[in-house]
Amino acid sequence: MEPDNAFAIVLEDVWKIYRIGKTEYPALRGLTLMVRRGEMLSVMGPSGSGKSTLLHIAGTLDRPTRGRVILEGIDISGLDDSRLSEIRNRKIGFVFQAYNLINRLSALENVSLPLAVRGVPLPERRAAALEALRLVGLKDAARKRPLELSGGEQQRVAIARGLVGRPRILLADEPTGNLDSKNAMIIIDILRNINKTLGTTLVIVTHNPEVAERSDRIVRLRDGRVESEVTLHA
Repeated sequence: MEPDNAFAIVLEDVWKIYRIGKTEYPALRGLTLMVRRGEMLSVMGPSGSGKSTLLHIAGTLDRPTRGRVILEGIDISGLDDSRLSEIRNRKIGFVFQAYNLINRLSALENVSLPLAVRGVPLPERRAAALEALRLVGLKDAARKRPLELSGGEQQRVAIARGLVGRPRILLADEPTGNLDSKNAMIIIDILRNINKTLGTTLVIVTHNPEVAERSDRIVRLRDGRVESEVTLHA
């Protein structure tokens, strides 16, 4: 049995029920999942299976209706919004299918935004943003604005933004969903390299089996529960 500190993310009997009027819509139904520190995990399943809800709860963007969530050894289940925001800002990075970049800002300025929120001085956040862009192969594009970049390059900027604070956990929701197969493989290679070189725990929601097969483990959801899992790389 692995020690508790071996896991970056632990979800225990997590339920998420959305209510509209008197009607209940369960998105997660007693889901239990443990993600090891430094693991690269892909989450697959049909639309409506609970994949994005799982990611939002693991990332403290949403609260479970019931159940426990433990991140990096911290039980976050009863924490207030202020403490959750602090954990999210310091421990978790996000990458979404929509790049969510600000078009009037340069790549460097987009990447440095999370550090600005933390109050990091300008010289330090510029240096950190340049290093994050270097990790995704775009240091030379630091001054370009999003509309001057291809879709694949914009997603790489979004990954750099997710990494700039050196989070212990990176959560990616369909990060290759808007890309062709060539750029999708470039993105997944970058994510895999980050996972291996920085030791970042990486959870990817994806419909793409080629993306999932680069992971250490694939978990499949159905109807808000874990249906199956397979380990690809120990």
